[in-house]
Formats: sequence, C-alpha cells, structure tokens
Amino acid sequence: MPEIKGTSFTAPPKAKPTLSELSAKSDTVKAPSPLHAPPQAPPRDVLADCEVPLTLIRPSNDPPILVFDSGAVRVNLYKTENKPQPEVSVWLVTVTNSSTARIDDVRFEVTASGSDKVKLSAPSSTKLSPFSPICPSSPIQQVVMTTVATTSLDYKLKFDKEERSGTVNLPS
Repeated sequence: MPEIKGTSFTAPPKAKPTLSELSAKSDTVKAPSPLHAPPQAPPRDVLADCEVPLTLIRPSNDPPILVFDSGAVRVNLYKTENKPQPEVSVWLVTVTNSSTARIDDVRFEVTASGSDKVKLSAPSSTKLSPFSPICPSSPIQQVVMTTVATTSLDYKLKFDKEERSGTVNLPS
C-alpha cells in the first residue's frame, strides 16, 4: 500500500470464520458431544503395582504395635521406612510362639474399612516351631501395605483351629 505522509493506514481486521465454515474444514477436530463423551477411567488402585520384598524392609524407629497376645502366640505390627509410592504405607507383621508346642496353620488376614485399601503379601511360613530358649524359632513375617489415610485395620488370626479377631488402630 502506498504510504501517505502524516497518516498511517491499517488494514481492516479479518472477519472471524463462522461456525459453518469451521465445520466444513476437514482438518478441524470436533469436540465430542456430551452424550457421546468417552468413559472415565476407573480410580487407580495405588497398591496394585506395589511390591516390597521382605528382604528390602527398612524398620522405622517407632515402637511396635501389639496386635494380639495370648501368652503363646504374639502378633506385632511394625511401621517401616519403605515408601513405594507417596500414598502408600508399609508395615511388617510378625507372629511369634512362646509355647513349647508347635503351632500349625497360622493365618493372619487384614481388611480396612470404607474406601481404604490393604494389600497383604504371602507369609514367610504358616507354622511356628516350639519355643526354645537355646535356639529361638523364626517368626512368621508378612508385609502389609495400606493407603496413607488408613487409620485402623480389622484383623483375623487363625491357628490350630482357633480364630481370633479384632481391630488395631494405626498411628498417624
């Protein structure tokens, strides 16, 4: 455009394309209709992919939580320093025998209330050898993973055709 001294010339603004012009273009992506929106993914289970082998457990300095004590069988819950994901807490359960009798078929099960999740690894054994002050028997050990928000666990302890159950409160 020729320039005229003392005045400046600006081109008129370009008109915005109309909706029909936009929809006619083949390279335009159309937004999905609310009636045909893609389904939302289900909530992610943070514990599904978490694994902490017993050999990698790092105990914390917190004292153990006594879960059960019958005089013969004792169950303790230990908090660990392990953190496979920010929203996951890792605990170690130990089951020991202070009786002179062998204890068979030991099972420890836990559940959490509401939407809290719990994952329990396989136990190191299901049998407890008799107590001996000369050669102490190995405890049964089991890794428990919970979501950080979990405040209590319901447990079931089964051994030698007995069953005990209760609730253990977790420290925050």
